[in-house]
Amino acid sequence: MKKIFTITSAVMITAVIAVSCKSKTVATENASVLSAVDSAEFAAFQEWKEQQELKKMKEATTVRYVERRQTTANTTPAATTTQP
Repeated sequence: MKKIFTITSAVMITAVIAVSCKSKTVATENASVLSAVDSAEFAAFQEWKEQQELKKMKEATTVRYVERRQTTANTTPAATTTQP
């Protein structure tokens, strides 16, 4: 009876260890998949951010030339003529 109990205990402990190791492996695989997806999204975000920064720099360095025309009023008083 003692031998059966010892063997059963050993088998159960082995099964528990095997299951716990397998679940860690699955968790690690899921983490690596998520890590790859996160890395791809992060790379896309960095590219978008860089494009936005370049756009801001381009707008800041663009010289906008506005031509101003000054007009002077050349008005002379009209000569008034009176007829008798």
